[in-house]
Amino acid sequence: MASAESPWTKVGVIAGILSTVLGVAGVALAAGWSPLPEENTRVAARIVRPAAASGTAPSTVDGPADRAVPAPDPQLPGAPGPTATAGAPRTEPGAPRPESGTAAPAPGATTAGAPAAPRIASDETRLATLPCGQEPGFASAQTHAVTSIQFYNQLDVPVDIHWLDFEGKRRPWTSLPARGTVKLQTYLSHYWVATAAGGCVGIYAAREYPGAAIIQR
Repeated sequence: MASAESPWTKVGVIAGILSTVLGVAGVALAAGWSPLPEENTRVAARIVRPAAASGTAPSTVDGPADRAVPAPDPQLPGAPGPTATAGAPRTEPGAPRPESGTAAPAPGATTAGAPAAPRIASDETRLATLPCGQEPGFASAQTHAVTSIQFYNQLDVPVDIHWLDFEGKRRPWTSLPARGTVKLQTYLSHYWVATAAGGCVGIYAAREYPGAAIIQR
């Protein structure tokens, strides 16, 4: 004969079922689960983005899982700038670029082996060098028009300057060292002879303007 089931047995079974249901519900709530579907979606989409390459801290973003983090604006402060290439020279704006080829000689420079031309005064005019062979036909004229001659010795030896008198005879006047210069006051149509080591190297006639006598062979 089967024994009748006690009412307390049924109560115990129901209590056990309720305890199990409540335990499961507690675990779900602890994990952030919500009975509302939209709230569950938001919780599932709450993710932690990886740290950026610049070393900033990771950022927490609310929203759908496929939402992208915007890239940093290069114009904003703190944004990484362009990286210089290793070993590449830096060029400042407006800086001149090096030109290839042979550099032009500096002002006043001369070609190797060529004698430097003398710098005559701005108010002087170069006089013509008359042939030494014509010396017997020259004689100074008796005039009173004052003028001047600047002598430039372009030789590597001293030079003697002679005045041709009114009879065409040489009269020693002055001397110039090698590469030296001297200025003499004279008169219009007077003749001057330059000699080196006793030999004539040039004859110069005074003009109405300041003259430059370039002594060279």
